[in-house]
Amino acid sequence: MYQEIRAYEKKQIPNKDEVNVTNQYQLLADQGHWKAASQLAMRYLHGRGIEQSYFKALEWFQWMADRDIPPGYYNLAVMAEKGLALKQDKEGAWKYYHRAAQLGSPQAQYRLADIYISEMKMQ
Repeated sequence: MYQEIRAYEKKQIPNKDEVNVTNQYQLLADQGHWKAASQLAMRYLHGRGIEQSYFKALEWFQWMADRDIPPGYYNLAVMAEKGLALKQDKEGAWKYYHRAAQLGSPQAQYRLADIYISEMKMQ
């Protein structure tokens, strides 16, 4: 079911039923499907097919992190770094990036490298 929803979501069609897509992701996320939870969190983050809510996005990313799912940690890091639904916290963001990187997240590994390179340039 997830693959069908994802395929529909990716189609370039006018008047796509974004609310239905969000509802389908919600059903799957409530059943423990982490990829659906990730898509749902991103929809909350950007307000696609649902009212934008950084707090709901944060809840789903935290749900993923509680299960050691790398995108959960990565997105918590981004939210902490930008101060979305949380107080801006660069050190906390670094910890989340580090955990995501340990779990194999290429995005987190790249972001940590970028942070290290930036710090080296400042010295």
